[in-house]
Amino acid sequence: MADPQTIFGQADAAAVELAEALNDATFSLEVSATRTFVRRIEIGDVPAVGEAVGIQVIPTYEQTDSVGLSGQYDDLYGVTLVIQQQVAGDGETQVPLLLRLRSEIIELLCGTTLTTTAAVHGYARARVQSVRHGQEGLYDLARLESENVFYSALTIVYKAAALRRNQ
Repeated sequence: MADPQTIFGQADAAAVELAEALNDATFSLEVSATRTFVRRIEIGDVPAVGEAVGIQVIPTYEQTDSVGLSGQYDDLYGVTLVIQQQVAGDGETQVPLLLRLRSEIIELLCGTTLTTTAAVHGYARARVQSVRHGQEGLYDLARLESENVFYSALTIVYKAAALRRNQ
């Protein structure tokens, strides 16, 4: 068996750190966050009513820009969070609670910095640059109506400023 991976790509390292942070945090609903590389949206993969809300943390974005001629770079690392849970009936009771959880997650992530030494180029104190919802909006209304599944995607972009690269 191969040794467990200890060094990750830049955005992947962010995804690993975020999954751990979400699992360690206390929210109004119980969550189970997993770093993954594909969205798992089949009904059998979506947590049932009463189970921990599923959060998939997917590395999805990297950008590096040079800062002058100093050998320093501003890096952006993005992850997509997919929040899912099956809902009962029309969801009028559960959806408000899931939207509250979504806002709690955003508040947690915007209020903390991201630090990792497990990336190819470690970074400290990366802050949230932006939070955007997926193409379906705040949540996927069509999926809620047709499958009784709450689905909300967020893309969180972190900025790690002034990293020095080997020259």
